Amino acid sequence: MSNAARAAIREHSSFNVIETAHALKVDLFVLGDGLLDRNQIERRVLIPIPGAPNGIWISSAEDQVLRKLDWFRQGFPVSDRQWRDVVGILRIHAEAMDLDYLMATATEVGLAVNVLEALRESGYESTQVLAHGFERDFQDRDGQTNGAVAYPKRS
Repeated sequence: MSNAARAAIREHSSFNVIETAHALKVDLFVLGDGLLDRNQIERRVLIPIPGAPNGIWISSAEDQVLRKLDWFRQGFPVSDRQWRDVVGILRIHAEAMDLDYLMATATEVGLAVNVLEALRESGYESTQVLAHGFERDFQDRDGQTNGAVAYPKRS
């Protein structure tokens, strides 16, 4: 085991494995004890892969969005790349995502404003967002917006 892998395990961070014959790079993330870490494992999805009899487990699209927004908020490894990835995931998968889970978890970890902005940038219509009742997350008791993203209230 490499020093980078040992350090990643100790620090609950990440490292990568590179298969040089096919120029394949795989990023491995060590499980932490936070909500996003627990949810990624609990909600993972088994994907069948030809030649891999047991398939591979990957994070759900919702959890990928949340994790990348968390990295974006922290400013690493490259924030712009994380943001572009999030917007791309949402462009492709938003219609099939569990938006209630996405928004509830984002609210719990302080990423709700980021999720709404990414949904808007991905082309997801504000009327679709409103249909899920997300405006409640951004209205205080006086009806004032308390986040960086404001959608019109439902009538």
